[in-house]
Amino acid sequence: MMNPVFLFSESRVRLARAAVLLVLLGSLSLGVVNAARAQATAPLPKPARTIPAEEAEKNLVLPRPTCQYPGTARSMGVSGTVQLKIYIDPTGKVPAAKAMSGPQELRSGAVRCAELYHYQPFQIDGKPMPVASELALDFPQHGDMPGGRQQLYERNTSTANMLLSRGDLTGSATLY
Repeated sequence: MMNPVFLFSESRVRLARAAVLLVLLGSLSLGVVNAARAQATAPLPKPARTIPAEEAEKNLVLPRPTCQYPGTARSMGVSGTVQLKIYIDPTGKVPAAKAMSGPQELRSGAVRCAELYHYQPFQIDGKPMPVASELALDFPQHGDMPGGRQQLYERNTSTANMLLSRGDLTGSATLY
């Protein structure tokens, strides 16, 4: 049988390691959130012209990209529509977008999604030109994750919660 003092010390070391891991993960995710927030508020480049959203919709290359529902917004039950101002370059790509309104928790995800959109190039006097437009992205209450990813997300969350209830902070942290 092992010495109880040794077991107590070993569990304290494990707990301390898990606490350090959680602090590191927390500061890393805070850095990602701050970078995404800065990206969402950065000024857009100057376009040659601003076009109405309906006109931009006509030039949208299908299929539309599938937006990732931000995990923190999903767990908090946040849903809604994010209004974006987008910059479309001469090739039809969206290298920059800025959230103008909508739930704060959804804005960085909406900006990332808008940057996946692709349009046929807009022409002014026969030459492709950069333009600006608006885009509204909906994030419904139940999210838009395809079934397989949604099931994996739910299974990982469930397993992480079970590990957390058992006191396994390291195992739980790897699944979040």
